[in-house]
Amino acid sequence: MDGLVRCEIDLKRAEQNFRFVRERVGGLLCCVVKADAYGHGAAVLAPLYERWGADWLAVATAREGITLREAGVTLPCLVLGYTPPAEADLLTEHRLTQSVGSLSYAEALSAACGQTLSVHIAIDTGMGRFGFRCFESEAVFWSLVRALRLPRLHAEGIFTHFATGAGDACKKQRARFEEVLADLTEMGLKPPLVHGANSALALGEGGWDMARVGILLYGYTPNGETREVLPVLSLTGRVVARRTVGRGETVGYGGAYLAERPRLIATLPVGYADGIPRGAAGATVQIRGIPCPIVGRVCMDQTTVDATEVPHLQEGDVFCLPDFGELAAVCGTIPYELLTHPRTRLVRVYTHREDMGK
Repeated sequence: MDGLVRCEIDLKRAEQNFRFVRERVGGLLCCVVKADAYGHGAAVLAPLYERWGADWLAVATAREGITLREAGVTLPCLVLGYTPPAEADLLTEHRLTQSVGSLSYAEALSAACGQTLSVHIAIDTGMGRFGFRCFESEAVFWSLVRALRLPRLHAEGIFTHFATGAGDACKKQRARFEEVLADLTEMGLKPPLVHGANSALALGEGGWDMARVGILLYGYTPNGETREVLPVLSLTGRVVARRTVGRGETVGYGGAYLAERPRLIATLPVGYADGIPRGAAGATVQIRGIPCPIVGRVCMDQTTVDATEVPHLQEGDVFCLPDFGELAAVCGTIPYELLTHPRTRLVRVYTHREDMGK
């Protein structure tokens, strides 16, 4: 094993997840590969998504899109975040499509572009972050119309972003979006590509021309209703120390763990600097297939687990950290946050695991 801890990316699982999604998305499929493909390596996965049959890719920044072009990816690529107008020519040079959510931004891009720039118009139907909030006033709708008529901007798409995957709030957002689409259609201004479904909606109601799918591709679901996808990323390593602590002794900073009886403690060379939350106590690490709960506070570089149930535990035994769904549940967060943590000091290894069991 290279290094004490490594980040394993299972490409066979990645393909299985992709094909599961591809078969269930009726229209075009946009694979979201922002944040380095949710920590999985966009320069590796994006070319595979292209080979496997994706239609679009989505990133957060122009730099992320340029990185994909440098990796040889040719698929259309949507920049979901802000690009300074002064860098508009970078967008056209690298054939990137820019999201536009206000008249002022559209005007700035139009003025800065030396040639026609493809854009997708963002409609804020209730997320409250970015996009034309046409439901607020007629004036906002007319600012959208003006943006669609600006020179050097080619509006090839229009989209919204849902704050929830179901319920009345989702229905309200969908209705608001449909109203904008209907009004633009009546005026002959509706862009040809319409999208709104994300991972929470892509396998359900979906709708429109394209689905933008992120977390499903990496093995997690926003709502936990299906386990047909499998985690692609795992952290594995080797135990670096073992010791027995007696009854009444503590482990870790602040004495957060108190042994009620003698316990065998294994030390793992991974910590919150590697994306294991400080409050992960209770999550289980696998050593020789035996679950070992994390005890005490996770340190910057080390984690301690109760390995009492592992017979003949040795330094050098291989461990596997829990999937990020379990970690997130224990720590009161979401897999997205844990997956995208920078793991700059861990060795990243791409594998083709044969065992596809859950």
